[in-house]
Amino acid sequence: MLGPAAAVPLRSSSVTTSMPSSSTSGVPSTPVRPGPSSGAPAGQTGAPPAGQTGASAGPTGASAGPTGLPPGQTGPLPGQAGATAGPVTRARAGIHRPATRYPADEYVYAASTSTSGQPAPLPVSARAALRDPLWLAAMQEEFDALQRNQTWQLVPRAPQANVITGKWVFKHKFHPDGTLDRHKARWVVRGFWQREGVDFHDTFAPVVKPGTIRIVLQLAVSRGWLVHQMDVSNAFLHGHLEEQVFCQQPIGFVDSDHPDHVCLLSRSLYGLKQAPRAWYQRIAAFLHPLGFRSTRSDASLFVYRQGDATAYLLLYVDDIILTASSP
Repeated sequence: MLGPAAAVPLRSSSVTTSMPSSSTSGVPSTPVRPGPSSGAPAGQTGAPPAGQTGASAGPTGASAGPTGLPPGQTGPLPGQAGATAGPVTRARAGIHRPATRYPADEYVYAASTSTSGQPAPLPVSARAALRDPLWLAAMQEEFDALQRNQTWQLVPRAPQANVITGKWVFKHKFHPDGTLDRHKARWVVRGFWQREGVDFHDTFAPVVKPGTIRIVLQLAVSRGWLVHQMDVSNAFLHGHLEEQVFCQQPIGFVDSDHPDHVCLLSRSLYGLKQAPRAWYQRIAAFLHPLGFRSTRSDASLFVYRQGDATAYLLLYVDDIILTASSP
C-alpha cells in the first residue's frame, strides 16, 4: 500500500510538468500539457525533439491523427484555406447549362443542319423570315389562303376598338420517313388580349373521349370494317365568328393603300379563345345534313344509320376517324 507521500508526484504530473532548465537546448521555454493518457515518465515533456515539427512528434500528436486534424474531421477547418461555406452547388462545381438560341426541341436539329444538309433553323423573328426566300414563300402561301378564305375585311380603326395583335409562327413539316416536307408559316393572334363579353363569350368545345375511341375501334375490328383517318387542313380557319373581333394586319403584308386599317374578322384564326368552339359548330353543322347525329353520351361521336348501313365518325379537334359497314 502506497503512503501519502507517493500520491503527491502523481497528482502534480496530471496537471502540468515541471519547467525545464534553461540549460536544456532544443526544448521550448513554454510549458506543455500532456494528454490524460500520457504515460511519459517523470521529467519527460510532450514537446517534440529538436528538428521535429508537426503533430506526429510526441505523445500529443497521436491524438490529432496523421493529418493534424481532430478526430472525425476529414476536411479543412472553418476559416482555413480551402474551406467552403454551405453546400456545393452546380455553379460552384463549374457546371453550367449551355446557352441556346433556339428552343430545346430545335437545338439538336439546328446543330445537325451544317453537316446533314437539312434546312436552316427556324427564324427568330418575322423580319428575319422575310429575308429568307423559303420562309417568305411560306408566309405568302399562308396569307393567300387567308385571303381566299375571306377571313377578314379591312376597316378603319375605331377609337374604342380592342385590336388584338398577332405574330408569325414557323415550323418544319416532315414526311413519315423524316425527310423535309415543307416550310410552314402561320399567322396567329394573341388571344390573351381578348376581353370576355366584348370579343368572346363561350369557349368550350367537346372532344371525343378515349373510351369512345377504343369501343369504336374494337367494333370495327370485330366486324372487319375499314378505318379511315383524316386531318382537316387549317381547321380553325373554317369557323364563323359571332362576335366582332379586330386584329392587326399580318406583319410584312400590310395593305399599302390602307396601312392604318385593321382586320375585322369574319372567320376564326388560330389563337382566338373561341376558335375551337367555332370549328366544332361548323363541322357539326356540315355533318347534320348528311345524316350524322351526335350522341348524348359523347358529343364528338357522330353516328349515321340508313337501312343496314352504319357509320361512325370520331372528331378530335381537326383529326377525324371514320369507319362504316360498307366501304
